[in-house]
Amino acid sequence: QQQTSERSAWVSCCWRAHLLRSVLDTEIGGMSQISPALPLIVDSVKRDLTSVIAWGREKMAEGAYEVAVQHFTAALELKPGLMQALVARGDCLLKLGYEDKAREDFAEVIKRDAGFNRNIYVMIALCFKRSGEYKQAIRYLTHCIGHFSTFRPALIA
Repeated sequence: QQQTSERSAWVSCCWRAHLLRSVLDTEIGGMSQISPALPLIVDSVKRDLTSVIAWGREKMAEGAYEVAVQHFTAALELKPGLMQALVARGDCLLKLGYEDKAREDFAEVIKRDAGFNRNIYVMIALCFKRSGEYKQAIRYLTHCIGHFSTFRPALIA
């Protein structure tokens, strides 16, 4: 019976990894084309939200941004709209050069809670700047100053 249970857990884990890869292909526009053999490094014991976020942060710190994106996407599947996962995934996407996708995550954070984190405005402004959309970048920095009047880095940026 234990062997059947272990096999069932393994099949479940494999199916989840396959499902997440499909979601990534749809949501991130073909991430698997960039890294087709990237495994989702969350075993059956570490499926809780806190562990998924922790693994994502660890991979992010190691510079494995593609893998970190997978973990933060998994966290968002477990808890849609989780602000810290949106911010972290957006940061990884920005570092990978996917400004449009990063901008979507940052915009979602601002939409859900405009006062969540002042750095989000700077991050989304950076996305617009890299895309050559300077007026939009200035617009978000202006919003940042409006929400966080003492935030000097936004004034200097």
